[in-house]
Amino acid sequence: MEKDEAEKSESEESIYNEDSREELLDDDELTPQEEAFMKGYDDAEEEGEKKKEGEEEEVEE
Repeated sequence: MEKDEAEKSESEESIYNEDSREELLDDDELTPQEEAFMKGYDDAEEEGEKKKEGEEEEVEE
């Protein structure tokens, strides 16, 4: 059970989610450049997922 709790706390503290990035930025643990880079990466990943979903819908038709 400890392993599950450790994994949960790791995911909650991940710098890859928007809330954690903002908190790190506010605490000066993350530079604005690093935050912008990670936001751009997230946006591109979401765009790719949307595009892929759109392609899958076209194949199903």
